[in-house]
Amino acid sequence: MKKILLLSLLFAGGVSCKKDKNTPPEVLEGTWELRRHQSDVLLVSTSGNGELFRFTGNSYEQRSQDRVTRSGTFRLTKGFNANGALDDRIIFDNQTDANATTFYQLTGDSLTIMYGSLSNNGSGAIVSYKKISD
Repeated sequence: MKKILLLSLLFAGGVSCKKDKNTPPEVLEGTWELRRHQSDVLLVSTSGNGELFRFTGNSYEQRSQDRVTRSGTFRLTKGFNANGALDDRIIFDNQTDANATTFYQLTGDSLTIMYGSLSNNGSGAIVSYKKISD
């Protein structure tokens, strides 16, 4: 009986000490160049197009033709996507509005960011980038 009680206490202690592990922002560190943008229409871009996304620490900067178009902070976490599955989420500028939900997929030197929800009401976009420098 004591063994069962001891194991139960150890298990409960282990579960209660488990922390939410967010992905460190360093996984996105570097400069990414636009390759594909899909919303109502599909746009495919070639190398050297000047559409860049740069991540440094927990800061980001979007550039178009050498001009900063957007900048701020971000954090990586987990969240439920439109299909109810737990997925990798990126939150820009502490934007937690449900309509502004943004997810990402990182595969090698490819980064895909999904804005909004294409599956629910047709609004949103899927934007793909290729890493061009660290």
